[in-house]
Amino acid sequence: TGADSSKKYQAGLDSGQVQPVYEEGPASPYGGLAEFMKWVQQNLKVPKEATENNVHGTVYVHFTIDTTGQITKVTLSKGLGYGCDEAVVEVIKRAPAWKPAIRDGMRVVQRFIIPVKI
Repeated sequence: TGADSSKKYQAGLDSGQVQPVYEEGPASPYGGLAEFMKWVQQNLKVPKEATENNVHGTVYVHFTIDTTGQITKVTLSKGLGYGCDEAVVEVIKRAPAWKPAIRDGMRVVQRFIIPVKI
C-alpha cells in the first residue's frame, strides 16, 4: 500500500520500540508522474476565452511538496494569458497529495516546476 510501502521498520536501539525508517528519495506523486499529469489534463478546465482565441502552448508552474506531501505555494512561472495561467494554478492547487521527499531519514520540503500543455 502507498504510504506503508515507502517505509521500512527496524528496532530502535535505544528505545526498544519499532521506529519507521523512511527510504531516501525525491517527492513523487502516488501512481507516478505520468498519472499525475494525466490527472491534471483531465481536471484542467480550459477557459472559454482561450478556446475562442485558439490559444495553445505550455504554462509552467512552480509548487512545493511539503513534509506531509501536500502541494503548497503554487505560483506561475511562465504563462499564456487568456485565463490559462489561472486555470493551471487552480488545478494544481486541487491536485492529490504526493509522497514527500526523504533526505537523511527525514521528510523534507521539495520544490518543483512542471509544464502543463493547453
